[in-house]
Amino acid sequence: MLKRWICLVLVLALLTGCGAKEAAAPEDDTAPADSGQIADETGGETGGETEQPEEPGEPYVYNPHLTVPLVAADVPEEYWQALHSLCDALRAGEDTFACASQEAYRWATDQATLNHLFPAACTRVTPVEDGFSDGVGQVHYEVPVEEFMGRQAQFEADVAALLNKVLRNCDTDFEKALKLYNYMSLNFLYEYDFVPDKGDGSVFVTFHSREGQCVDLAGLYAFLLVQAGVEAVDISCFSDGMDHEWVYLVLDGVGYHSDVTWGLRDPAEPLDLTYFLMTGEMRANSGCPVDDLTVPLLPRFWVSLSASRFPADTETLCFPAGAHLTRLDEAADTAYYMLGGRETGVYYGG
Repeated sequence: MLKRWICLVLVLALLTGCGAKEAAAPEDDTAPADSGQIADETGGETGGETEQPEEPGEPYVYNPHLTVPLVAADVPEEYWQALHSLCDALRAGEDTFACASQEAYRWATDQATLNHLFPAACTRVTPVEDGFSDGVGQVHYEVPVEEFMGRQAQFEADVAALLNKVLRNCDTDFEKALKLYNYMSLNFLYEYDFVPDKGDGSVFVTFHSREGQCVDLAGLYAFLLVQAGVEAVDISCFSDGMDHEWVYLVLDGVGYHSDVTWGLRDPAEPLDLTYFLMTGEMRANSGCPVDDLTVPLLPRFWVSLSASRFPADTETLCFPAGAHLTRLDEAADTAYYMLGGRETGVYYGG
């Protein structure tokens, strides 16, 4: 069994506080920035003794009603309503839920849908043959109801705790995406022999085991992004000898490809930004064709058979190949990287 262990500590320069953001970009993209830190997986700081400012506003809470507008062209509103009704029913230990149609029932109870949007229910709650009738859907619990409810409640608490450990509630979508990417790169490992056990779905298992393959890591990264309010979906290619899965996300209205699996790193390595945000051309040049993609949440799976599109044509927030993050200056909305012995900044403030 080949395992690639990922370190828990990496020294980076520091993050500034939420209340100190400025609208203007720095005059010189190589100018020094205020220091701060990217929190490690213990909730502490990765180097330095700077005290973090008090977090304003409400903390992150688990959202049981996730939606992904990226697939809205193929997933009608009644499908989302059925899924959210199902999620409410499961949280209450009920086995019936409001559902407008057979098609909505089929999509809401599909294991791929549950795995990516309500992971604790995947394989533990299953559809029933002829389980839809007169606006009501029925499901079967594969475990005792009380066991499932406890499992779901604990998962919700664990997800909220992770988000509040890694993120601040005033983070921009770029900052959320980068911090979660950094967190997963440090605290997860690629397991060649990974197989979800105990009848659980891959997102649920990977969240707790901190290991998986590309399909599992991408699914979890997309789930955490959507929980944090970032528009994202996991996406994959199965052609030209390449079988790989990653995340497509939208930042400031612009689409990018993001590959957290290829961002995993060894103990002494800094965060490589090569695969953090990519255009479609950059993704294709890395060996992953983007002309015939698949998306698990699409009812017909293949993008070519759907009305949904996932363009990524703008390099605004992309980093050069081989760039390594040195610091994140949130006050100036600038991420600094090192390449060729020179530190450069990318302004992400819009």
